Amino acid sequence: MRGGDARRRGPLGGARLAHGAAEPRSDPQGRRRNGRGTLVLIVLSGRPGVGKTTVAQAVARELSAAGVPVGGFVTEEVRTGPEAAGSRGASPSRRGFAVEDLQSGQRATLADVSLPGPPRIGRYGVDVEAFERVALPALRRPAGGVLVVDEVGPMELESTAFRDRIARLADDPEPAVVTVPARTHPLLERLRAAGDEDAVTTETRDGLPASIVARLRRSLRDEEAA
Repeated sequence: MRGGDARRRGPLGGARLAHGAAEPRSDPQGRRRNGRGTLVLIVLSGRPGVGKTTVAQAVARELSAAGVPVGGFVTEEVRTGPEAAGSRGASPSRRGFAVEDLQSGQRATLADVSLPGPPRIGRYGVDVEAFERVALPALRRPAGGVLVVDEVGPMELESTAFRDRIARLADDPEPAVVTVPARTHPLLERLRAAGDEDAVTTETRDGLPASIVARLRRSLRDEEAA
């Protein structure tokens, strides 16, 4: 331990305190932590279609099965063919996207090729009002639970109220999983700086849910004990 530093490396590579040392509010990269030093905001980034939604849904299922309340929403494809809704990978039968409240099951159209806009993202018109009716009420974290936000992407960011809520999450992190595209945007960079970013790839996606659930449950235990 150099220079009498009371910190040692934690199991996830972050600095943690030796017994009896004072707790910092951020790690060396400036990321916010809760009262016991555990990163509470997990940011999943990756290209379209790689499986970010699948990972987020798996995390929500595993937490719910363990008795942990889960709030938030997921965004899924809407297809014209017989295929089931899935992630945002390119598909000739894809006609749009829908959001679903994880607690109530309420759904609404986020974007569709038939919507005229504005706004428009690519070939999709975005229904900001319908999105806000479902997504904004879903963004209340349940007591003692975890918030899942899938995703903070270009379509969702057309909502000013949604941007404001995500900005508050970046400024004051809470136990949450947030998916983001692999692109730059000021708000996305704030989320990355506030949380612990995991890249979703074809190699990592199968193992990520268990790792994320373990970190979130540890964070919730720390929060309860703080």
